[in-house]
Amino acid sequence: MKKLNLLASVLILVSCFTAKAQDTATHINKKYHYQISCSRNWNENKSDEKGNKCFVAVSPSESSDDSFLENITVSVTPNIDQSLKSYCKDRINRIKFSVKDFHQVGEGDETINGNKAKFVTYTFDYDSIPMQMIAYIIVKNKIAYVITGSALQSTFDAYKEKFKDIAESIKIEDIKH
Repeated sequence: MKKLNLLASVLILVSCFTAKAQDTATHINKKYHYQISCSRNWNENKSDEKGNKCFVAVSPSESSDDSFLENITVSVTPNIDQSLKSYCKDRINRIKFSVKDFHQVGEGDETINGNKAKFVTYTFDYDSIPMQMIAYIIVKNKIAYVITGSALQSTFDAYKEKFKDIAESIKIEDIKH
């Protein structure tokens, strides 16, 4: 009887992991040597890689009144000669000067799949719309990877964990220079 219960438990666990794997889609970027996963119900916008945006995924509409679709982007800046701390500081300063009513809400250190990372959370107004974002920043192999989750300030808390889960799914390939 114990073996039967153990077998049933294992089968339930396997089916849960399989269901979770089927609910996610993985985007692979060979040019910048990373992959990232998000829910299949999020729409991946095919980026043309103009500038440094390599991946954009948009949340599904919650209702016909949904005025803003939360999203996550991966931006990549190659050939940098900065530390993580220095790049993060420069990135925050660039954001401060490019948006209206910037306010830094928080920042800290993370480890994402074995990579040292920093995060910064901030608010600003975009055409009188109060926005909130969280950016996870990794510098590896002279490439900066910035995973940014964007939401209205009123919906940010509902998406914060989802943004973190997506950011934590990023896998960056080691490259020998």
